[in-house]
Amino acid sequence: MKKSILIILLSLTSCIIIAQENRSFKDYVSHFREKQLPCQMNVDSVWSYFPQRASKGGSYANYNIPAKYIKQYICPSAQKCDCSNTNEWYLYGIKMNLGKYLAVVVSKRSDNYPTKFGRGLRDCLLIVYNGEGKMISRKTIAQDSFQHFFFGKFSKGNEPDTLLSLFIERGSMLEYTDRSNSLFKGILDSYVYTVDKQGMIKETKTADKAAKVQWSEKKIKILETWDLVPEQKAESLISTFYKAYISESGSLAGDELKKKYLTKRLIEKLDRVRAETDADPVIRAQDTTDDMVKSLSVKHIEGDWYMVSYTSNKGTKFERSEKIPTKVIRSDNGYMIDYITPSWNTINHGGTMLEESTTSLSINTSSPYSFLDSFYRLYTLMYATMPDGLTAQLATLRAKHLTPKALLQFKEVEKTRKSSEGSPNYDMLIDGFDYDPGWGLTVVRNSLKDGVLKCIYKRNPKSEKFNSFKVKIVKQGTSYMIDGIIMR
Repeated sequence: MKKSILIILLSLTSCIIIAQENRSFKDYVSHFREKQLPCQMNVDSVWSYFPQRASKGGSYANYNIPAKYIKQYICPSAQKCDCSNTNEWYLYGIKMNLGKYLAVVVSKRSDNYPTKFGRGLRDCLLIVYNGEGKMISRKTIAQDSFQHFFFGKFSKGNEPDTLLSLFIERGSMLEYTDRSNSLFKGILDSYVYTVDKQGMIKETKTADKAAKVQWSEKKIKILETWDLVPEQKAESLISTFYKAYISESGSLAGDELKKKYLTKRLIEKLDRVRAETDADPVIRAQDTTDDMVKSLSVKHIEGDWYMVSYTSNKGTKFERSEKIPTKVIRSDNGYMIDYITPSWNTINHGGTMLEESTTSLSINTSSPYSFLDSFYRLYTLMYATMPDGLTAQLATLRAKHLTPKALLQFKEVEKTRKSSEGSPNYDMLIDGFDYDPGWGLTVVRNSLKDGVLKCIYKRNPKSEKFNSFKVKIVKQGTSYMIDGIIMR
């Protein structure tokens, strides 16, 4: 008798628990907006699918998924999740009825996640449940941030064994091409996601392209796409060059290898970096060792960027490892290495302004400060974009905006300040042989005194020390001119 009563109590308890779980799941999914297939979701519509998180008590507070539902329905037990809604927020999105399954899209947002163009990242999660609320599968299908964007279309399964099909184009912007018009160069990857009759999500990457993108607030346009350099060809090209270069370093053969594998503008850049650092910028060292080739590896980072790694003097007190971000492009001469990141660059893969245009910049002659500030914006951007024949283009700009007195000073300083290898390309306007945009040369506002303005920059971003020099400005007619540099 007692055993029968115990069994009945256990059964009742189980029924109550199941009923409570069913009520919880029904309440959880009731907050999602139902969408009929087909439907679209992209960066333009994401604001309506996932309303912005509001402060406590705000009108959109109900769109934040409670911690108990995050633990129960979004995060598997083995996966770490921030359920406190302090560093990460989960928001209700849309739901789609798939018969015996239910598919939902959840937004996971982190305001502290760093990207190249700002902080904050939203992951869009596709989750499939059965009728009892058990998670069958989950997949991140898109990302949205100051760097990432996506376009997507949900439709009924196109194949006999699929319940849902989703075509997603996922984009990532890598570098500016024109800041004034918000133009970027990036990558655009195409994916197909399907949900089969067992509720499992399958991901298939169908294409990857380079893209020219125009980004404005809540609006993104793909202006142009083209094929990326195939990873295997790029890795083989870089590996072949580095192995041959290390073996031939210091010989005339090394110069021939540069002509064969490197773009003209990169060769010119490397000459400036060598003069600045007194080291070989290809390997970031003065000498080569036998184990450099043995330990050499090349791995894809993203887009056209690859990481070159090697270790020298392994096992000794002089052991040193290097990681050198390198860029490969498709040119009229085939695939070529277009950028080898200098040792001073702290950016993950350097060269973020290579494609930026200088055509939108002009010299503002309304005041001494405006003149010098706009002059240096253009002058330093030319170094950053590395056009072929940079030296001649800089000379043309100086001839237009420096007085004869300043031009004579420039030539005299160039003669006296040479690198250890006798490089004649010292530029007194940047106080060095080369300039990197990460140094942040700035004309100090309100520093004008007796026609002199102060310029500051950091050659080493990790250091607290600022370098500085002063520029003499004179007015000639209605324009201002640089009349000299007051050297350190």
